[in-house]
Amino acid sequence: MVKIIQWIRKSKSSMKLTDKCFDKVKKNCLKFIKSQETKADKFKNKERMIKSFLIPLCFWISKKADKKRPYFVGLAGGQGTGKTTISSLIKIILIKYFKLKVFRISIDDFYKTRKERLSLSNRIHPILLTRGVPGTHDIKMMLNFFRKVKSKKFKKLKLPTFNKAIDDRFKKKYWYNLNDKPDVIIFEGWCVGAKSEKNNSLKKTINSMEKAKDQKQIWRKYVNQQLKSEYKNLYSQLNCLIYLKAKSKQFKKLKLPTFNKATDDRFNKKYWYELKDKPDVIIFEGWCVGAKSEKINTLKKTINSMEKAKDHNQIWRKYVNQQLKSKYKNLYSQLNCLIYLKAKNFSLLQKWRLKQERKLWLKNRTSSNMKIMSRGDVINFMQTYQRITQNMFRNMPKYASIILNLNSNHQIKSAVYRSK
Repeated sequence: MVKIIQWIRKSKSSMKLTDKCFDKVKKNCLKFIKSQETKADKFKNKERMIKSFLIPLCFWISKKADKKRPYFVGLAGGQGTGKTTISSLIKIILIKYFKLKVFRISIDDFYKTRKERLSLSNRIHPILLTRGVPGTHDIKMMLNFFRKVKSKKFKKLKLPTFNKAIDDRFKKKYWYNLNDKPDVIIFEGWCVGAKSEKNNSLKKTINSMEKAKDQKQIWRKYVNQQLKSEYKNLYSQLNCLIYLKAKSKQFKKLKLPTFNKATDDRFNKKYWYELKDKPDVIIFEGWCVGAKSEKINTLKKTINSMEKAKDHNQIWRKYVNQQLKSKYKNLYSQLNCLIYLKAKNFSLLQKWRLKQERKLWLKNRTSSNMKIMSRGDVINFMQTYQRITQNMFRNMPKYASIILNLNSNHQIKSAVYRSK
């Protein structure tokens, strides 16, 4: 509990610093975002993005930065993920609030000239005329930039800038002028930090372009070899790597089942849950959530009259245990944390379950076709839960993230937070 209190205090302090930083950079950040917007394409949740993600990220970078040598931040993400926008906002925050000298440049600015790529396409493969993939950048120029900017005796640098409209570099008079040694360098690009594949995975084509134009894998193998050698050396110069991961799929509305205990069956689909927006937090609750399987030899001994009378050959017990060991283990591995409500004993759970059934009866007593259980039904029904429940009593406190101990009055008596 002491650790939790310390964490809360630390969180409050961090929130104050975040708010202070946001007040300082808000105007500049929102002004930049507005310059990137169009009438049809507006940024959503921009203040939340800045406060919840970019400011904490900048605090992290500022702690890592050493003013004696530039701190290299690699920033990667697929096309259209917002690398330019995010890197520009990070730059604004680091300059405005943290008073750091920041230089931002894209790997795109180091594309080989069109003339150089034409030569490459004639020598290696025609697709290498198309800029983008590893092998179409001037590695020597990038390494030279990295080396010079790290030098103790810093000298002014001119660095290329690429004009995508003409598919070639701008003239030198339009190049970047780096007059002062930066504290932080943001090096962004779609393939920054990318690693090579295993050669056997290159054999299978993944799109029509590879199928039609790279039948002998020459282009794929060349690009992959570049990642394995020259680009690996280049990316090893980075101090950290930030990755903007796009959603694999656009979130689509979901309909999820809801169960009617009064009829012992699912409700009709028209009464199911409708999940319209992607949630930030999902609470997945249930009596056996997080339960683990038993050892086979412990299943032999019956623990109640139901098992003794109806499961002589252990078929039911073994089937349930195998489900926990396989499918349910896989399911529960998706959870980020586990909270366990721990009652004193199984008898107390029976008592509380009888109360629930009584409430269910009062709620549905005027309805027909209801399968409300009697006291005896509840006792018998709960015997099917007993084995796993008692196993959870013994083992769940060993691995649950948080254990909430309940007293006889159904109230939380104490809480235990695991450090790991």
